[in-house]
Amino acid sequence: MRVLCILPLEFFFPSSIRTTSEKLKKTVIPEYLSIDKDQINQDTFYRTLDYLTEDVQSEVRESVNKRILDKFGWNMKDISDFCDLEISEELADSLLIDIDPTVIHSEGKACSLVRRCYNPTNPLKRYGTKLVLAHVRNLKIPLLFPLKEGNAADVKQMEPTLKNLEAEFPKVKFTIVGDRIMFTAKVLNKYRDKYNFIIGGKMTSKNKREWEEAKPKMKVIKKKKVKVNGKKKIYQIWAARIEREFEGYDGPIYMHLFYDEERAEREKKDREWRMEGEKKIQEKIVKMLNSEKGRKKITKKLEKQIKEELGDMAAQYDVNINLVIKRINGKTKIKQEKDSDKWNGKFIVYCTNKKFRSKTILENYRKHNEIEDTIKQLKRCYKIHPKYLWNEKRLKAYKFLNLMAYIFVAVAMLFLCDKESISHRRFIEERLQAYGELKKYYGKYRFESRDANRIITDLQKIRAKLFPKPPP
Repeated sequence: MRVLCILPLEFFFPSSIRTTSEKLKKTVIPEYLSIDKDQINQDTFYRTLDYLTEDVQSEVRESVNKRILDKFGWNMKDISDFCDLEISEELADSLLIDIDPTVIHSEGKACSLVRRCYNPTNPLKRYGTKLVLAHVRNLKIPLLFPLKEGNAADVKQMEPTLKNLEAEFPKVKFTIVGDRIMFTAKVLNKYRDKYNFIIGGKMTSKNKREWEEAKPKMKVIKKKKVKVNGKKKIYQIWAARIEREFEGYDGPIYMHLFYDEERAEREKKDREWRMEGEKKIQEKIVKMLNSEKGRKKITKKLEKQIKEELGDMAAQYDVNINLVIKRINGKTKIKQEKDSDKWNGKFIVYCTNKKFRSKTILENYRKHNEIEDTIKQLKRCYKIHPKYLWNEKRLKAYKFLNLMAYIFVAVAMLFLCDKESISHRRFIEERLQAYGELKKYYGKYRFESRDANRIITDLQKIRAKLFPKPPP
C-alpha cells in the first residue's frame, strides 16, 4: 500500500521528499487506499524504499514487462499493427531495442553509486549516477533500466545489459540499436548469432577514405519533396554498402554510407550561423577587454563576468565561451578546417546482418532519437534525480519508482492518446490531473464529478485492457 501511495506522487508532484508526506496527506490517495493519514510521515517514504529490495524490483519489473509484451506483441510486426505504423520486413520477427546511457545528477553525498561524472556532455563534472535504458521502439517503454556508478564507462554497459535481456527473454530475437561508443568486438562476437545490431559510426579518416572510394556505387534510396521559400524542392538520400573489418570482430560487418542532401544544406546553414554567433561573442568580449588605458588582461574575475553576461548568447549559438576566451588570450589557435562543408550530410551506420537494406538501416537508426525523448521526459517531467539520498539500495529503489511511474503513464498514453504525439506532462495535466482532488490543496482545482468519472473510466479501461480478468 505504501508503494501505491508513493507511486502517483512521482508523476503528479515530482519534488523533494521532505514535503512528500505533507503533500500525500492533502490528496485523496490515502482515502482511496484506506490508509490512516496519521500514519503518514516523512519516514513513510524511506520505509517504502527499504521495502523495494532488488528482488522485489526484479519480480515487479519482469511481471510488468510480460504483461506489456503479451498485450502489445513480442515482435515489431505486432507492435506496429497496434501503433498503426509500417515496419520493414527484415525487422518484423524481432523486437527493436534502443540502448543508451545517461548521467543523472545527484543532490546527495558521494557514495558507492554517486560518483564524479567524467563526461564531455557534463563539463562541470558534477556528482551523479548513470542510468542505462533498454527501450522498446514505438512503445517508448524501457524493459531494463539498471543504475550504475556515475563514472562507469559507456563501453562497459552493453554486455551486462544484453546478458540481462537474454536471461529475461531467452526466446526473443532482438535487433539492438545504439551508438558506436557502446559496442566492442567482444560483445558483437558473443551475440552475433542471436541478435542483429545497428550501430552508428563516426566519420574517421579511414571511413572518409572508404566513403570516397564507394562514392561511384551510391544510389538514390529515398526522395523527399519540401517547400523552400514557397517553391517545391526535391531532396534525395544516396546510399551504398560495403563489407569491411570491425576492430577484432570475427564475422563480416556491413558499413552503410549515406548522403542526405537536405541534412547537408541544414548543417551548412547551422555552421554558418554558429560562426556568426562566435564572431559576435568575440567582438563583445574584445569590447569588454578594452579600456581607456588599452587592452586589459583576462583575470578570473573578468572571465566570470564574461560568462555571466554572455552565457545566454553563447548557449543560443551553441558556442563554447571558454574556447573563445582562450583564443583571445592567445592560448589556442583557430583551426582552419579544409573542405569543412564537404562532409555535411554524410554519415555511416554499421550492421551485422547482410540482409538488411540501406533504406531499412536509415529509417530505424534515425528513430533512435526516441530514447533521447524518453530521457528528456524522465528528467523534465519526473525530475528523476536522487533527492538527498546516499544509500545505494534506496537510490536504486527510488529510480525504480521513477521508472514505474513513467511506464504507467506511457501505457496510459498508448490507450488514450489516439496515436497523438504529446509530452507526458501535457498528458498528465489534461487526462490524469483531475483524478480525485490530487491538486485541491493548491487551491487551483476543484473536484468535479464529471471529471472524476471520466478519469476513473479511463483508468478502468487501461486496467481492463492491460490486466484482464482470468477466464472462469
